[in-house]
Amino acid sequence: MSQIASSQKYIKNTKFGVVTGKFNSEVTDKLEAGALATLKELGCADTHIVSVRVPGAFEIPLAVQALLSSGCDAVIALGAVIRGETSHYDFVCNAVERGC
Repeated sequence: MSQIASSQKYIKNTKFGVVTGKFNSEVTDKLEAGALATLKELGCADTHIVSVRVPGAFEIPLAVQALLSSGCDAVIALGAVIRGETSHYDFVCNAVERGC
């Protein structure tokens, strides 16, 4: 059995959560569209996908936890933090990494 066929069999029986940060939506909207299209292309039914949007990347870990607690088998976390002149980028990225 090919890797794709094996993946499709697994995906058909998996409930996925997709968490997307709204901040920097010019990036995250495209990431979300790609993730959803890939899941559907691999055979995941719409009824097996729970999509949630949160204000920004910082809120992603809490939404991931909630989806896993509510029965999702796997969660795809999508956010975009853009480095600026302050240390805000480092604080947010570290918090999200630790939380997920």
